[in-house]
Amino acid sequence: MNVVLNQLTFQRAALQSATVVTMLPSSPQVKEVYNNRIVPALASLSPELVQDTLCIDSTTLDVDVARNVASTVTKLGARMIDAPVSGGEPLRSQWRG
Repeated sequence: MNVVLNQLTFQRAALQSATVVTMLPSSPQVKEVYNNRIVPALASLSPELVQDTLCIDSTTLDVDVARNVASTVTKLGARMIDAPVSGGEPLRSQWRG
């Protein structure tokens, strides 16, 4: 089921959350979601609420995209952590848990 979230939904989520966690397929989706959804939602908040916001992105993506998104988020006053989840099949086959 596809769910389309409008900007108002992101603004409400940002208002009700101190932490925003994303895990997206790759760099293009991270740029799209942050630049067109999360950053505008953060920009609509008061400076006090923005400074209490932590964004965590767990996408495995291009390092330049991660840096650019983090720069944009931190310029607004929020905090950003790049916490990529990586591994995939090659590492999974080596794991002996």
